[in-house]
Amino acid sequence: MKKQIFKIFLPAIGILSFGITNAQGDTTGKGGVEIISAFKPILREAAKINFNPTPPPADDTKPKLTYDIPNQNLAFAYQPGSLKPLALDIDSVGRFDNSNYIKAGFGSLRTPFVQAGFSFW
Repeated sequence: MKKQIFKIFLPAIGILSFGITNAQGDTTGKGGVEIISAFKPILREAAKINFNPTPPPADDTKPKLTYDIPNQNLAFAYQPGSLKPLALDIDSVGRFDNSNYIKAGFGSLRTPFVQAGFSFW
């Protein structure tokens, strides 16, 4: 079955590829440029505008501003209490739970992690 398909498609591909390569011939023909006379470029003198700009005079007068602020009569019933600082007693008797430990593992992208701790308490 595979040999029959190969026998059919191989000549068909050869014929089609020949048609494609034949279709890509040069169709532009031979062209050329015929020179009648020599080209001599000449530039005219440009007309220049004689213009000196002058800015308008600066306005340095101060504007008179009037404000109308309404009177705020606010009566609050809340009276805040006084603040008293509190001191925290230092706990020197407590035991540190993680006194001796070893921690090891792998993080992202195969990065190793090792941590160890030792305490004399």
